[in-house]
Amino acid sequence: MSFWGRIFGTEKALEAGLKTVEKATDGIIAGIDKAFYTDEEKALDEIKLTKFRMDMVKSLQDEFTPRALTRRILAIIILGHVFLHLDAAIVCYILEMNGAVDFILKLVEAEMTLASIVAFFYFGYYGVKKAFGK
Repeated sequence: MSFWGRIFGTEKALEAGLKTVEKATDGIIAGIDKAFYTDEEKALDEIKLTKFRMDMVKSLQDEFTPRALTRRILAIIILGHVFLHLDAAIVCYILEMNGAVDFILKLVEAEMTLASIVAFFYFGYYGVKKAFGK
């Protein structure tokens, strides 16, 4: 048994202790390195930010094409009519115009399929994306 083995018990214990010291030293050096924001890290972050900006510009370009704007206007018109008819039914109910309420509710029932499709098309994607995190 060597001198260090006698002091620390065994050579394996000494090796384990040295490995622990090496890990601690590496952790201290890594901590000091993280404390300073180097030019290389700034450049890498700037590259990531520029890529993010370019991706955002590309996606926004698709959102403002005439086709996308037309679809959005049609969706507003379709959903707006459904909500307008529901508001009219509420007013007719308050004014106790039962015949008008029944007629308007039948109209809304006929419009609900189209309105549901439009609402899911525009808002369902974002709900599903948020629910599944993708």
